[in-house]
Amino acid sequence: MRTFATFGLAFAVGLLVAATGTAQTRRPPRPAPVRPVPARPVKKTRPVDRPHKATQASSLSSRRGLNVAKRSLNSSDPQERARALTRLGALATPVALEALAKALEPGGAARTSFERWVGVRALAPHARVPVARLALARALSTPGDEATDAYSPLVGRSAALALARAADDESLAVLGQALRQEGPAARAALDAIVAHPPRRIAPLLTARGTPTLTLVEALGRLGDQRAFHTLRDWVRRGSPEIRAAAAVELTRLGDFETIELARVWVKQTDAPALRNAALEILLRGGEADAARQLALDLERPESASSALSLASRAPRPEFGPALVKLLDAGSLDDEDLLALLGRTQSDAAVARLARALEAPHHRAGAALALATMPSPSAGAALEKALGSTSARAWALRGLAMRDALLGDGPGNLGSVSRALLTSEVAGERAAAAWTLASLSDGDALRLLSSKDDIAVIAVARQSTRPPLAARACTRLATETSARLRLALAACLADAKASQRVPSTVLHGLVDDGGEAAPLAARALAMRDDLALRKKLEELAASPSESLRAHVLLGLGASLSPSAQGIIAASLERDASAIVRHAAVIALSMRREKVRRRSLAQAAAWDPDVRVRSAARLALGGRALSAWPQGAGPIWAELTQAQAGAPPRRGVAVRPQGTLSVPLVSDPDGAIVALGFPDGPVELETGRSALAPGEGHAQSAQARRIGD
Repeated sequence: MRTFATFGLAFAVGLLVAATGTAQTRRPPRPAPVRPVPARPVKKTRPVDRPHKATQASSLSSRRGLNVAKRSLNSSDPQERARALTRLGALATPVALEALAKALEPGGAARTSFERWVGVRALAPHARVPVARLALARALSTPGDEATDAYSPLVGRSAALALARAADDESLAVLGQALRQEGPAARAALDAIVAHPPRRIAPLLTARGTPTLTLVEALGRLGDQRAFHTLRDWVRRGSPEIRAAAAVELTRLGDFETIELARVWVKQTDAPALRNAALEILLRGGEADAARQLALDLERPESASSALSLASRAPRPEFGPALVKLLDAGSLDDEDLLALLGRTQSDAAVARLARALEAPHHRAGAALALATMPSPSAGAALEKALGSTSARAWALRGLAMRDALLGDGPGNLGSVSRALLTSEVAGERAAAAWTLASLSDGDALRLLSSKDDIAVIAVARQSTRPPLAARACTRLATETSARLRLALAACLADAKASQRVPSTVLHGLVDDGGEAAPLAARALAMRDDLALRKKLEELAASPSESLRAHVLLGLGASLSPSAQGIIAASLERDASAIVRHAAVIALSMRREKVRRRSLAQAAAWDPDVRVRSAARLALGGRALSAWPQGAGPIWAELTQAQAGAPPRRGVAVRPQGTLSVPLVSDPDGAIVALGFPDGPVELETGRSALAPGEGHAQSAQARRIGD
């Protein structure tokens, strides 16, 4: 009994303590002693790159897509095979990339150059993957026949861009080896590394092979000081051509120690490459004896041609007498000599150019040279030539051009021109009308309504400007003369004014196939609708790259959403850089979000630098213009290939990357205009371009164009 009572008492006391414990403050427990724990050694590991998409496990959907793509590679439809190549690149699994690389091998599924170009662009984002890099290297080194296959050169250029953009040592080593060759692969590698300058140039410098002129040029254009010692070593040893090129590039990099070497080369060597390089170095260094040495070379028949090229880079008054002798000898290009004479600013040049105004084969070039020479004596020579019946028309045009470019025309230029509007000489009337149009918009508008066709044609060359475009297009809408329609069609360069011209007139200009067809096609494409779409699709597939480009420029303003697909397809498939550039301009005008994919592809992988640059601007939100404002002059002369041949009506003038504008010549062959975009231009005639060397001109340089 006592034992039970004792347990009960203890139990009661426990309950009491539990009940009152919450009302009392507990004493915190004493902390346990902390024992020091020895630090574990940190194991150093190398950073691990993130796995490339191609190394990730394939999903069920990707395996199905791979099987579909492989089956499509065996299709007889080239477009289906091209889509399969693109699909393999998008899958980017190891098996897909291996199949894509195999398709690009000789005898592979990619049967045409177009398909190989598609395959290279599909591999481009994966250039760091060994199998892709090897395929791109093979594509870069495989030559193609550009003369018979327009897509052939695009394959190597896109492959080089992909390798340069990858920028890893292995890819740069491939480009370094390509630069040690001469040919299309070397030029493609050069353009690629200039487009994507590498952070490390050691792979370019240590690649196997001997140095070439292309490699030296590449290092010079990179402007990387890390190439200094390599270039210096090549100056000491190598062929004369390599030594000369390396010395020039060293000078561009700022090493003026080459000046002393240049003086030695000028005195002691007979090698043309070393002597030309020495003179260029002395000119770049601003050495006083450079002009004297170059003037001596201009007087030597064996060195005159190369010396003329150097003199054009830095014209000096000292060159005047030597250039006059070359012009009198008639051994070199008269146009280049006349232009360079004008830039020397010498009294001898003014006197010789004044005499050249009287020569039928020199008058156009001499008038332009005097028009662009700031010397007051040049303007005086043109004014004096107004008294000569053989030189009057070109002298008047030169004074008008001088007034427009330098603001240095005579005060009586307007009155002289009005007096010549009634001249019996057709060339003088044309020159007078064009001069008045360049001086006053009021006179230009009045002359566009003239009954004198010669005056209308001369003024129509100014109708690309908004003040005159509306009046010219209004007359074009009802004009029946084929020659006047061609001349007035220049107004179609103004998109707003072109709306005044009926579609029937535009169809007629397109079907005629002449110089006005591209602008008319653009105006039609701007009116894109269901009735016109079939015609526009035919023009977009035309053999003429100019027609294709202008249709795309017009579709850029189309209200139809489906126009986006036509433009994007041309950007991805057309072999012509002119057409792809037009496609980028057209996409920059549109607002569909899907356009950004096409622009991004072009900005990264297009083989043409102008297309890539334009695509980057468009991606930044800039709406590009097909006809940017400019003050560039056009100055050319059409000539007859043989006596009695019918005179050519005119040419199409296309400033680089812009519209092709028809310009009809004056009766004396003059094609003079103002207000064109600045930069180089191309001259074309109707359905076919001029022969190389005839169809290219600087906007401020005279060109004589034969039939």
